[in-house]
Amino acid sequence: MKLSTRGRYAVMAMTDLAQHYYADKARDASALSKPVALTMVAERQQISLPYLEQIFQDLRKFGLVESVRGAHGGFRLSRSPQEIWIGDIISSVEEVVDITRCQTSDGCLKGHARCLTHDLWADLSSQIDGFLNSVSLNDVISGNTGNPSNGSAQVSAHLS
Repeated sequence: MKLSTRGRYAVMAMTDLAQHYYADKARDASALSKPVALTMVAERQQISLPYLEQIFQDLRKFGLVESVRGAHGGFRLSRSPQEIWIGDIISSVEEVVDITRCQTSDGCLKGHARCLTHDLWADLSSQIDGFLNSVSLNDVISGNTGNPSNGSAQVSAHLS
């Protein structure tokens, strides 16, 4: 499996916004988080600004961020970090993360036969997908990525 640079950068940038979400909530729990300029995110995360702008177009289309115009404009999370899943971030900016060359259940060999290891790779892809959909931005910030706070019950609820 190879996660693209686009997917990695999207997660990094969203984590940056999530940190600012919590900093703003610490100052005023009832206020909306302030928008963050992409120039600042690009600088802190060492990501090219034009590339980050492209990524944020997709994140906005998917409803994960909101854009705010004006002198103090920028982007902010559209909902709390506990409600934004890493799998959703990755899905919004790239195609499905899959480690098997079999793109259908029919198989990848001539005549649509399955290769000998098809089920192994399909099961691993499913595990990766389940993991990414069980980790929230909040989990990343709090360092709970090895044991997401939402657990496997939340995974099945999120995927259904």
